[in-house]
Amino acid sequence: MGTIFRPNNKKVMQVSLVKIASFVLIFIVILVILQLAVGLSVFTDILAPFGITIDGSDALLWSIIFIFMASLLVLAWIYLSIINERYEFFDDKLIAYKTALLVFSNSKEISYQKISKVWFENKGFFDGLFNTGTIILDLSSMTEKELRMNYMDKLDQSADLIQQILRSYQLKTQAVYTEKYKIDGILSRGGL
Repeated sequence: MGTIFRPNNKKVMQVSLVKIASFVLIFIVILVILQLAVGLSVFTDILAPFGITIDGSDALLWSIIFIFMASLLVLAWIYLSIINERYEFFDDKLIAYKTALLVFSNSKEISYQKISKVWFENKGFFDGLFNTGTIILDLSSMTEKELRMNYMDKLDQSADLIQQILRSYQLKTQAVYTEKYKIDGILSRGGL
């Protein structure tokens, strides 16, 4: 079993909740201002050709209920999409697991030879607020140029640990190559 890194699901949900709550609050304020300024009965004229009749005050209430229900669905979607996300570092490769279509787990195997650089960033407002960030693995010889590990805690320690794993792999690979070179040299001179 290798070293496993997972995004902090609790912080992902907190960030998502703050973003969605901000959007909902702004949208509700816009609806209330629209109700006070011109009244939502203006939509009655727009929807009348479709056979839909709406009272202005009911439109405000149902709009708010719809916004809350849509927000709950978005939060559920986010939770289901991150629940199985993980990154497993083995002796010679990394396997990144992500959820696809909320049901299927999609895995990607990356050899350590294809990882050229490990770095991290925590630039965003929410990264600073929730003390998380993104660990970025620069990839070479692949269609994707980088693998982003979002919402990771303890960025310094995690990035250092990943670099140690990569360094250990490089040392083992170098030792195997050196040993093979020595054995080939001995065999080419006539054996032991």
